[in-house]
Amino acid sequence: MNDAPSSSTNGQVNHVEVPIYDAWSPLSPTSMSPAPQGSHQGYNYPSTSQPDPQLPANPPQPRPYMAFGPRSLRYQCQPIPPASTTSYSTTQPPQNQYNYSTPGASLFMPSNANGRRRSRQSRMPHQNPLDYAAQLAERRARQPLNRPATNAAADLNSYLDSLLGIPPPRKRRRVEPSQPETPSRDSAPRSIISSDWDFQRMGVGGLDEQFDKIFRRAFASRIFPLELTEQLNLKHVRGILLYGPPGTGKTLIARQIAKMLNAREPKVVNGPEVFHKWVGESEEHVRKLFADAEQEWQECGSKSALHVIIFDELDAICRQRGRNVGSDVGDKIVNQLLTKIDGFEQLNNILVIGMTNRRDMIDTALLRPGRIEVQLEISLPDEKGRVQILNIHTAKMRECEKLHEDVDIDDIAKRTVNFSGAEIEGLVRAAQSSAMNRLIKVGKTVNLDDEASKKLKVTMEDFNYALANDVKASTITADVILEGMLRGELIKWCPEIDDILEIGRALSKQSEAPKSRGLIKLLITGAPNTGKTYLAAKIAKDAGFSVVKICRRESMIGMSDDAKCHFMQSMFDDACKSTSSVLLIDNIEAIIGYTPIGKRFSNSILQELLVLLNTQPPVGHRLLILATSSTRTFMEDVGIASRFSKVITIRQLQSVDEFITVIQESGILDDDGMQFIREKLKIFEKIPVIGIKSLLELLDFVSILDNPAAALILELQKLAIS
Repeated sequence: MNDAPSSSTNGQVNHVEVPIYDAWSPLSPTSMSPAPQGSHQGYNYPSTSQPDPQLPANPPQPRPYMAFGPRSLRYQCQPIPPASTTSYSTTQPPQNQYNYSTPGASLFMPSNANGRRRSRQSRMPHQNPLDYAAQLAERRARQPLNRPATNAAADLNSYLDSLLGIPPPRKRRRVEPSQPETPSRDSAPRSIISSDWDFQRMGVGGLDEQFDKIFRRAFASRIFPLELTEQLNLKHVRGILLYGPPGTGKTLIARQIAKMLNAREPKVVNGPEVFHKWVGESEEHVRKLFADAEQEWQECGSKSALHVIIFDELDAICRQRGRNVGSDVGDKIVNQLLTKIDGFEQLNNILVIGMTNRRDMIDTALLRPGRIEVQLEISLPDEKGRVQILNIHTAKMRECEKLHEDVDIDDIAKRTVNFSGAEIEGLVRAAQSSAMNRLIKVGKTVNLDDEASKKLKVTMEDFNYALANDVKASTITADVILEGMLRGELIKWCPEIDDILEIGRALSKQSEAPKSRGLIKLLITGAPNTGKTYLAAKIAKDAGFSVVKICRRESMIGMSDDAKCHFMQSMFDDACKSTSSVLLIDNIEAIIGYTPIGKRFSNSILQELLVLLNTQPPVGHRLLILATSSTRTFMEDVGIASRFSKVITIRQLQSVDEFITVIQESGILDDDGMQFIREKLKIFEKIPVIGIKSLLELLDFVSILDNPAAALILELQKLAIS
């Protein structure tokens, strides 16, 4: 008999008699015949009514045991339906009435696995678990009252697992969600800048002013303690836009900012990567970029770390809404980005850095304060900046003594006007390739000088060759365009030239006067090739204003009418940003697409121009608008001429003295040639009507001939006859 514990108040253990049941049953796992090797398919399982032929007729009665599982004690009692000939006693239960099966044992197990389980069970110590339960109850009764009672079921399971040789289960450690390392909420400044960062080694040349502004607007407020920012109710800058010509260092600044900050790993997104072919996936990509920042803000609040998101080519995904033809995906992306940066749920732990070459294409709602409010133009470096960039790219060569002493960095900087940072870097690479090419011997085979590593030095000659043959400035600025318009010396062939220049100087002074309205407009008209553009450029340069913007048809080739309107709007906006600026509009009729045949033109561009000419600059700003046109009648018909404060007309050359003045000022003829020209022009029956620009082009043509004076008279006779 087995002993089972019963409850007792005095700490004694009461024993009760428990009947022992026979574990042998036709349905028990120990009574099953082994399955065929390899598979259980086609195996006829034994019936409960017929004995298995593989078992002996009178099997030995095994000692009773209690089946249990590997983790907890489970009694899986399966009642066996009694046969019709079986009689039961009320005092002693019959054998095989219950089958205690081992949990987890399957009738469909392969024979090897089933045999191993039987073998393991046969080697088990045949101890009644109830005996162990009684001992455990007695041990628990002897425990002190202040000691917490043990779990008998858990201890029994552990004991049974040890009998089976099953290792104890691993305690599952609760994995807490990883909390970001947030700055401590005390008076000490937060380390938003990496402690090992050295501003002297940033490798950004010519952008000191821009980087200072970025640091002041975006990062200075993040260094102060949290309690101070909360007292000020301060909201950090959430967006920075870097725009400018290609190769000026926008991506370099963003890369260095990401390295400098002690923040989460920056997420860099190329603009076109956001788009997806499935509906809604593009907006989902934008939401995923801000998911980590939103989760951390909900968990940590103002102690959240900074999340930096960098958008390269921002204009690809944030164009003006309503202008996307064929699809509204771009508008949806802009809306999603607007709500994430500064929507209903405002995040104060994000910094969006956008880079673009076309700021004019970005939606204006994205550029308002609270979103991408810090907007910096990364323009072409000046001479000082070019010196810094050249020193950065030649520092390693100078350190390793691979840069020759004759290399003059200042001279190279003066000769690389309008070079971007990338083009200066390309210039250094081209000079290095020239130096290496000198040490390569090319014959039937290509051989390298044995002492090439010692002889290699980049000289000034290499830089000169690279400037002449390899690298050219790709960006054309307004200063370069202005210099092209002013090519050649000014020839005052008539008194009207001085009058026009004097009017231009007077208008410039008027625009700077304190009582001036701030907007002065001058229209110069005349026949083609009369020098209108030259005079307008001369007035713009002599005005001495800090900013000169030039709007001409060459900058709008290939643009649609809407694109041209947007381009003119951006030119006006950029000119109005400066306190004193000049806007030069060259050849108005070509910009609006005027054609004399049928008098066709673009009405949308015309209306845009009329509106812009009446738009006043901000208070305190001065804007001088200079425009040229070859069709004064058309300008008056469409109402453009009436928008200007002053309209001046330049005439063509009409007299012999004017011709002689221009020819003499050009300097292509000697004294004998000039005497020959005077004699021939006096006998002309009709002086040809020609503009000064056409006459100068004709002089350039005859200057290369053997007898330029005779050739000039011949060409003028042809013009007079025609």
